[in-house]
Amino acid sequence: ESYIEVYTGGAHGGQSLIYECYDIATGQAYDFGYLMDGEWCDALRQLIYERIVDMYGDEQLIATAKDIYIPRSVKLTDSGLLLVYQPYEIASFDAGILSVELSDEELAALGVPLLWI
Repeated sequence: ESYIEVYTGGAHGGQSLIYECYDIATGQAYDFGYLMDGEWCDALRQLIYERIVDMYGDEQLIATAKDIYIPRSVKLTDSGLLLVYQPYEIASFDAGILSVELSDEELAALGVPLLWI
């Protein structure tokens, strides 16, 4: 986990919360980008979008269900994946850092291969 906060002038500073996950057996970093490559992609986008709207509302969103993607910052949790979106990625700066947790069971129900298990 890395939290970065900077101010270089202007109206406000910037902040980021970055997670990087590694396979303990191989030392290789997980690349969760594959989650947007399969036949489950549209259903996964819709699930993420609905979860974001349920948690944060849609007033400040700048993304639609078709625009949602797997962010670079993903954390493995005891129950699944925590997706972390930085300011301006899918919502206005005022929304801050948004995160959505998806359980392994939810992902498996969509047909997503759980490569981290």
